[in-house]
Amino acid sequence: MSEKPKSKPITKKAVDSEVVVHRQELSPIAATPDNLLMEAVKSGSSIDHLEKLMGLQERWMARVAREEYFKSFSKFQSMAPDLLKNKEVTFDHKDGGGKTRYKYQELGDIAKHIREPLSQCGLSYRWEQEDKDNNITVT
Repeated sequence: MSEKPKSKPITKKAVDSEVVVHRQELSPIAATPDNLLMEAVKSGSSIDHLEKLMGLQERWMARVAREEYFKSFSKFQSMAPDLLKNKEVTFDHKDGGGKTRYKYQELGDIAKHIREPLSQCGLSYRWEQEDKDNNITVT
Protein backbone atom coordinates (compact mmCIF):
# COMPACT_ATOMS: atom_id res chain seq x y z
CA MET A 1 0.00 0.00 0.00
CA SER A 2 1.67 3.21 -1.06
CA GLU A 3 0.95 6.53 0.50
CA LYS A 4 0.85 9.83 -1.30
CA PRO A 5 3.63 12.18 -0.27
CA LYS A 6 2.56 14.79 2.23
CA SER A 7 2.72 18.38 1.07
CA LYS A 8 3.59 21.53 2.87
CA PRO A 9 0.78 24.06 2.99
CA ILE A 10 0.25 26.13 -0.11
CA THR A 11 1.83 29.56 0.16
CA LYS A 12 0.68 32.55 -1.81
CA LYS A 13 2.53 35.70 -2.65
CA ALA A 14 1.77 38.54 -4.98
CA VAL A 15 4.09 38.98 -7.93
CA ASP A 16 3.29 41.89 -10.25
CA SER A 17 -0.39 41.80 -9.24
CA GLU A 18 -0.67 38.07 -9.94
CA VAL A 19 -0.99 35.38 -7.32
CA VAL A 20 1.62 32.66 -7.62
CA VAL A 21 0.95 29.39 -5.84
CA HIS A 22 3.92 27.30 -4.68
CA ARG A 23 3.59 23.74 -3.41
CA GLN A 24 6.65 21.98 -2.07
CA GLU A 25 6.48 18.21 -2.13
CA LEU A 26 8.08 16.26 0.68
CA SER A 27 9.82 13.00 0.03
CA PRO A 28 7.90 10.12 1.55
CA ILE A 29 9.71 8.26 4.32
CA ALA A 30 9.86 4.53 3.77
CA ALA A 31 7.90 2.61 6.38
CA THR A 32 10.72 0.21 7.17
CA PRO A 33 10.90 -1.48 10.57
CA ASP A 34 14.01 0.59 11.30
CA ASN A 35 12.12 3.85 10.70
CA LEU A 36 9.10 2.60 12.64
CA LEU A 37 11.35 1.71 15.56
CA MET A 38 13.02 5.12 15.46
CA GLU A 39 9.62 6.86 15.50
CA ALA A 40 8.42 4.64 18.34
CA VAL A 41 11.47 5.58 20.43
CA LYS A 42 10.90 9.28 19.71
CA SER A 43 7.26 9.04 20.75
CA GLY A 44 8.07 7.22 23.99
CA SER A 45 6.42 3.89 23.14
CA SER A 46 6.26 1.14 25.72
CA ILE A 47 8.98 -1.50 26.06
CA ASP A 48 6.55 -4.16 24.81
CA HIS A 49 5.86 -2.14 21.69
CA LEU A 50 9.59 -1.54 21.12
CA GLU A 51 10.35 -5.24 21.58
CA LYS A 52 7.73 -6.15 18.97
CA LEU A 53 9.18 -3.61 16.56
CA MET A 54 12.70 -4.94 17.22
CA GLY A 55 11.49 -8.46 16.41
CA LEU A 56 9.94 -7.12 13.22
CA GLN A 57 13.20 -5.38 12.37
CA GLU A 58 15.20 -8.57 12.94
CA ARG A 59 12.88 -10.58 10.68
CA TRP A 60 13.06 -7.83 8.03
CA MET A 61 16.86 -7.77 8.14
CA ALA A 62 17.03 -11.58 7.94
CA ARG A 63 14.77 -11.55 4.88
CA VAL A 64 16.85 -8.86 3.18
CA ALA A 65 20.07 -10.76 4.00
CA ARG A 66 18.58 -13.97 2.59
CA GLU A 67 17.57 -12.19 -0.64
CA GLU A 68 21.06 -10.68 -0.99
CA TYR A 69 22.67 -14.07 -0.35
CA PHE A 70 20.64 -15.74 -3.08
CA LYS A 71 21.44 -12.92 -5.54
CA SER A 72 25.15 -13.34 -4.78
CA PHE A 73 24.97 -17.13 -4.94
CA SER A 74 23.15 -17.01 -8.27
CA LYS A 75 25.88 -14.72 -9.63
CA PHE A 76 28.54 -17.13 -8.33
CA GLN A 77 26.85 -20.09 -10.01
CA SER A 78 27.09 -18.32 -13.35
CA MET A 79 30.84 -17.76 -12.78
CA ALA A 80 31.81 -21.02 -11.05
CA PRO A 81 34.46 -23.06 -12.84
CA ASP A 82 33.95 -26.67 -13.85
CA LEU A 83 35.78 -28.86 -11.38
CA LEU A 84 37.65 -31.89 -12.66
CA LYS A 85 37.79 -34.96 -10.46
CA ASN A 86 41.49 -35.59 -10.02
CA LYS A 87 41.61 -38.34 -7.40
CA GLU A 88 40.23 -41.85 -7.33
CA VAL A 89 39.30 -44.21 -4.52
CA THR A 90 38.61 -47.96 -4.65
CA PHE A 91 37.70 -50.21 -1.77
CA ASP A 92 36.22 -53.65 -1.15
CA HIS A 93 32.74 -53.94 0.33
CA LYS A 94 32.70 -55.06 3.94
CA ASP A 95 30.66 -58.17 3.12
CA GLY A 96 33.04 -59.15 0.32
CA GLY A 97 30.38 -58.65 -2.35
CA GLY A 98 32.27 -56.35 -4.65
CA LYS A 99 34.16 -53.10 -4.90
CA THR A 100 33.26 -49.46 -4.78
CA ARG A 101 35.16 -47.11 -7.03
CA TYR A 102 34.72 -43.39 -7.66
CA LYS A 103 36.57 -40.21 -8.53
CA TYR A 104 36.53 -36.98 -6.56
CA GLN A 105 38.24 -33.61 -6.30
CA GLU A 106 40.13 -32.77 -3.12
CA LEU A 107 38.66 -30.03 -0.93
CA GLY A 108 41.85 -27.99 -1.05
CA ASP A 109 41.77 -28.08 -4.84
CA ILE A 110 38.10 -27.04 -4.89
CA ALA A 111 38.90 -24.14 -2.56
CA LYS A 112 41.72 -22.99 -4.84
CA HIS A 113 39.37 -22.88 -7.87
CA ILE A 114 36.37 -21.20 -6.25
CA ARG A 115 38.11 -18.62 -4.05
CA GLU A 116 38.25 -15.81 -6.66
CA PRO A 117 34.73 -16.21 -8.14
CA LEU A 118 33.28 -16.34 -4.62
CA SER A 119 35.16 -13.18 -3.67
CA GLN A 120 33.88 -11.36 -6.76
CA CYS A 121 30.33 -12.17 -5.61
CA GLY A 122 30.92 -11.06 -2.02
CA LEU A 123 30.87 -14.64 -0.73
CA SER A 124 33.31 -16.89 1.08
CA TYR A 125 33.52 -20.55 2.03
CA ARG A 126 34.18 -22.48 5.19
CA TRP A 127 34.32 -26.14 6.13
CA GLU A 128 32.77 -27.69 9.19
CA GLN A 129 34.13 -31.04 10.25
CA GLU A 130 32.52 -33.59 12.56
CA ASP A 131 34.16 -36.78 13.78
CA LYS A 132 31.52 -39.15 15.15
CA ASP A 133 31.49 -42.93 15.51
CA ASN A 134 34.69 -43.32 13.48
CA ASN A 135 33.20 -41.31 10.58
CA ILE A 136 34.43 -37.91 9.51
CA THR A 137 31.85 -35.64 7.91
CA VAL A 138 32.88 -32.43 6.18
CA THR A 139 30.18 -29.89 5.36
